[in-house]
Amino acid sequence: MEVSDIINMIEQDKGEISRIFVLEELYWSDLNEIDQETMVNTIIPYVLKSETKDEIAGAMRLYGNPDGAHLELFQDLVLALYSKDPLAYIEAATDYPSEGLDTLYIFRNKSVFNDVEREKKNLLSLARDDNIKTKIEFFFRMYDKLCHT
Repeated sequence: MEVSDIINMIEQDKGEISRIFVLEELYWSDLNEIDQETMVNTIIPYVLKSETKDEIAGAMRLYGNPDGAHLELFQDLVLALYSKDPLAYIEAATDYPSEGLDTLYIFRNKSVFNDVEREKKNLLSLARDDNIKTKIEFFFRMYDKLCHT
């Protein structure tokens, strides 16, 4: 699919097209063809509306796009998704480790966690069930292993 077609789908989005489909098409598109203004005003706001773990994982995947395009914007996108809903982000990151765990370096490079243990403890207190608590533990264990070696 052409980049212009994807942008048109996003601009005319009425919720009829699967966000996962659009994110997949974006990933495989030549993102170097999209100018910075379109990224900031069209693509990023659309991607930030991702809410399910599948959508969030698709959004994370854009950071590792084959072209290596717009990395700074995708780093900021990843951090915005985390800030928006850390528990949903962690669930997506651990259920889709090839997308999510690759983004852990962003957290280190941008010094997101001033106190990793405090962040983990805070998130564990927000978790409603043991499944998400296990995922939080795994996320921070992987962060520690990948980012402190």
